[in-house]
Amino acid sequence: MRTYYFDMKDGIPSRDRTGLEFATASGAIEHSKELARRLRHDPRITDRALFIVVIDESGVEIHREPVHPNQTKAGISLRPGISTASACAILFCTTACRSTFARYPATASQSLPEPWS
Repeated sequence: MRTYYFDMKDGIPSRDRTGLEFATASGAIEHSKELARRLRHDPRITDRALFIVVIDESGVEIHREPVHPNQTKAGISLRPGISTASACAILFCTTACRSTFARYPATASQSLPEPWS
């Protein structure tokens, strides 16, 4: 099993520091499509230039999934009071991170690779 990271990017990346394990890259790509679908239907997030970027454990980008695939509008447009950091927390803390820490509590104290160095 390899660890994959699911960064949010709209010009400036928001890094996923915990990641999830998948047997194949295609499993990680399918997960990024599900994350994008969830964000697409979240009324608090309206950024039309937002992508979920899949990074493997060596720091290489293997896939880029647009949250709004049919939109070309650039820039970020969140509802008042919702910052990009809050949007990241909505996505990662309520889905992937919670299950990762439950399965692998030691990962919280381990140093993780910097995929955007």
